[in-house]
Amino acid sequence: MENNKNALPLMVTIRCTAYNQEPYIRDCLEGFVMQKTNFRFEAIVHDDASTDRTAAIIKEYAEKYPDIIKPIFETENQYSKHDGSLRKIMNEHMHGKYIAECEGDDYWIDPLKLQKQVDFMEGHPDFSICGTNGLILWEEQAQRPNYFNSEIQSKEISFKEVTSKWFFPTAGLLYKREIIDKYPNWTNKIYSGDLTLVLIAAYYGKIYYFRDYTCVYRKGLKESASAIADKNRLYVLKQHRMLYTYYAEFTNGKYAQELAVILSRINNQISYLELKSKNYLITWLKHPLRMFKEDIIRKLFYKTLGREKTHMLFH
Repeated sequence: MENNKNALPLMVTIRCTAYNQEPYIRDCLEGFVMQKTNFRFEAIVHDDASTDRTAAIIKEYAEKYPDIIKPIFETENQYSKHDGSLRKIMNEHMHGKYIAECEGDDYWIDPLKLQKQVDFMEGHPDFSICGTNGLILWEEQAQRPNYFNSEIQSKEISFKEVTSKWFFPTAGLLYKREIIDKYPNWTNKIYSGDLTLVLIAAYYGKIYYFRDYTCVYRKGLKESASAIADKNRLYVLKQHRMLYTYYAEFTNGKYAQELAVILSRINNQISYLELKSKNYLITWLKHPLRMFKEDIIRKLFYKTLGREKTHMLFH
């Protein structure tokens, strides 16, 4: 069966990036190799110069499953460049008709995940992307896994739903390969890569949601991007404002009314948080027991925010 499958056209390329995920990468790779399909698929697993045993484990699986696991080993970290280098490297290796996402600290739990999604996409060519439900696994916490999404019905997702509620764990997404060829350059500046992906896909086709729980999203990892974002709500809001501003230009008025409402809401939230932060700072400075004087605090803020932003903060 495997020999026959190797002669088939490549249907899915799995896009997997990993960095210092030694405790989790085995679960991720096992989720790939357990997939049961009637088509050929591969997993491009990119190790971004890990300093632990992540690369060694990837190599082990590549040697055991050479037809599935296709590794890329970096000697220099690409993500930290923030110039699109990582995306460019990965895009050059995406050869399947569809691309499935799964980062190195997440994993799949349904051996029919790819088959279900490809069957749907093949039967519905007007859809550009689909995603499944999943479970959230809280690391280092005595908390039971819970559902990523409470939506119990598989269905088409509207643009309004995409922008008001996040339906998909990243590891649940599968989309047409041609989407990545249409990515504008401004996407390199955006933190939220999964939301950006779904929005761009929405411009070119429909979106479908599967109620099936096919994957596990780990939350609470100390050094993960989501953990860092959770601690900085203002940063995330400003990133979303940038994303939707660029997206409004990109779509050339297709969702003008919806995007105007979204940007207005985000701006209000940003204004509220900035005012709240300013009030906290003023209260802190005026406290009678405060040891530092305002001019010393100003100098500290000059170094991090710059003179203009510091002046706005204090007046």
